[in-house]
Amino acid sequence: PSSKSGSYVALEDPKKFHFTVTSANSTKHSVSLDARAQHTIKWSDTLVLRKGENTLVLPPGTCNLYLYPRATSLSNPKDVLQDQEHIQALEQLLFNLASDERLDLVDAE
Repeated sequence: PSSKSGSYVALEDPKKFHFTVTSANSTKHSVSLDARAQHTIKWSDTLVLRKGENTLVLPPGTCNLYLYPRATSLSNPKDVLQDQEHIQALEQLLFNLASDERLDLVDAE
């Protein structure tokens, strides 16, 4: 399924998903969810997300959803992305993915 705001694809492993999200600046980016052991999302690009009138920037990183809202930088896994803007951007990313009616993960298994 897809539409202009994003899409998802179940990869070879039924517990690994790949999402395409559109940033506030209309750029498409890749986000993945790996649910094979831990439930971890990963984004390889800087994401620019809009929350109301605010623009939030989320540098490339990963988030083990069991440890949410703790996220780590892809360039240096020791860097924790925990300032208020990063937490709000991560929250907005998860909200966008969860509220997208096309992302029916139950059917993708």
